[in-house]
Amino acid sequence: MTALRRVDADFLALPRRALADAALSAAVAAGASHADVRIHRITTEIVQLRDGELETSVLSREIGLAVRVIVDGTWGFASHAELDSQVAPIPRAGRFAWPPRSRR
Repeated sequence: MTALRRVDADFLALPRRALADAALSAAVAAGASHADVRIHRITTEIVQLRDGELETSVLSREIGLAVRVIVDGTWGFASHAELDSQVAPIPRAGRFAWPPRSRR
């Protein structure tokens, strides 16, 4: 049985609702018939020992936003390594919908 894990309070304090609302509104404005947003934070810890002695210890955190859209019946996806209410991935997600509009 997996131990109960709690969501980090720092992650819960992020403006998730405002970011999601901005991303979904931008997707609709860009012509998406469907859009979903994922906000994630990944924590990685690396510990290296040599002969039982600590050699390296690194703790890193990555935070980002990913968007999937359907534009004209095709999927597009983009992500961004920063949380920004300007939602930089939305235009890229629409452009990545395949096949491109110019080839139809």
